[in-house]
Amino acid sequence: KDNTVKKIVEFFQQNYKTDPDLLAFQGYDIAWYFIHALHEFGTDFLYCLREIQTRPIQTKYKFRQIDRNGWENQHWEIIRYDNYSIYRIEE
Repeated sequence: KDNTVKKIVEFFQQNYKTDPDLLAFQGYDIAWYFIHALHEFGTDFLYCLREIQTRPIQTKYKFRQIDRNGWENQHWEIIRYDNYSIYRIEE
């Protein structure tokens, strides 16, 4: 039902003659998140990761700095399958 998902599926079907797999949607989320970060905060976006607001398709991002060595996503998605339906368990 999501318009973004519909557009991605349509793009894949027109350009690759197949449906997108889970990696395509993960790639979309990751690319959109970091492109949005660059656009909003410039090349120093790493210092603003906690402030970035996007609407991902599959998963959320909640970064925390690990010492001075990098950043780590702290968000987990828990999915429940029941009678061929998928339910996202809220935090």
